[in-house]
Amino acid sequence: MLPHGTDFRSSGVIGALKRNASAKLVATRSSDGPGKAADVLCHRNDKTCGTEEKKGSWWRIDLGENYLLFITHCALKNGRNDPVLRKWQLQGSTDGRDWTALRTERKQFEYPGFTATWSVEGKVEAFRYFQILQTGLNSSGKYGIFLSGVEFYGVLLEVRHGMSTLSKSSLES
Repeated sequence: MLPHGTDFRSSGVIGALKRNASAKLVATRSSDGPGKAADVLCHRNDKTCGTEEKKGSWWRIDLGENYLLFITHCALKNGRNDPVLRKWQLQGSTDGRDWTALRTERKQFEYPGFTATWSVEGKVEAFRYFQILQTGLNSSGKYGIFLSGVEFYGVLLEVRHGMSTLSKSSLES
């Protein structure tokens, strides 16, 4: 699944897993701010969710025990009336404890409500968990991550009884 066209217009891994009734996709965050944590999976402009304004804030997406992703791109959507994320790092993990840095970003979104897609380059490895870790202040000079959407692209593997196979949804795009 590779992005094409406008951000969030092409179906990615999160979109595919949301359509799969057996998938157990979960979004969590370091602290409860506005909205529900699951709202970040909806990609709706009118649904902003965030963390409290605390240093070291993060968002995590768990693809579920049956899926691993070789990630190639990450898309984020900032809420319309919220502080803009500036400095962050995308991380991946197989166990939810040990994290591998996949991309570090030091530029902010252009304006509230902005969406962008970043490529993920470097070490090729499949992960179950993905984390967006805030590494600096947002556009309000505070901490806290406010998003209205997250999407991932790449090759999705379905893991069953110790075996990995390409998921059908990764072959459809």
